[in-house]
Amino acid sequence: MKGYKENSFDVPEGNYRMKIVSGAVGADRYGSERFRIVGDLTSLPCRVYNYQAGMNYKDGSSEMLPDLHKILGAEVVKVVGEDGQVLQEGLHHLQGKECDVQIVHISNPKHEKPFCKVARVTKSGVLVKDPDARSA
Repeated sequence: MKGYKENSFDVPEGNYRMKIVSGAVGADRYGSERFRIVGDLTSLPCRVYNYQAGMNYKDGSSEMLPDLHKILGAEVVKVVGEDGQVLQEGLHHLQGKECDVQIVHISNPKHEKPFCKVARVTKSGVLVKDPDARSA
């Protein structure tokens, strides 16, 4: 008999290798359009949880294109049009791509747990040298 891991965004601060599982354009909780990328943190193994991180980009973000270029390299043109708009038909190119991310905690007295923010995105191998072990 097999049990399935629960997805968790409650991640310790640190640097991790991330494998992208999805990318989508949609509305945030306030109704504003955003682009969201979600990935599994493959360098943070756990028997109970599948640790994940999400990156949100508001419309007009100055971080989205540089981050996508770090993840996709020259293939960024398959996901972003000449006008800078995310191409819905190209989002599948993100799936399975790897990058390194730095997670930081942002405390809020209204919440018991801190918000886990992706503070930095790099090519694979920049922040995490050994993908089978967490880098401090």
